[in-house]
Amino acid sequence: MAHCTVERRLLIVQHDLLDQQIASADARAASLLDGEVAQPLLSIPGVGPSTEATLMAEIGDIWRFSDVDQLRLRRRASR
Repeated sequence: MAHCTVERRLLIVQHDLLDQQIASADARAASLLDGEVAQPLLSIPGVGPSTEATLMAEIGDIWRFSDVDQLRLRRRASR
């Protein structure tokens, strides 16, 4: 029984460390991705700095699309 307690404590410590690392990475990404395009993406529920960075990297220059339909077409073409 004591063995489970030790393992549980180690898992909690590992979980807390990972949470801290994720928060640090998110803060760094947020500082790099502050701007006119980035802010609307962050307003989407469930989108944080890491997802925002992925979306921006995948989309590229969003201003090359005249409307959302062009962006949807690009997404389908890349599958």
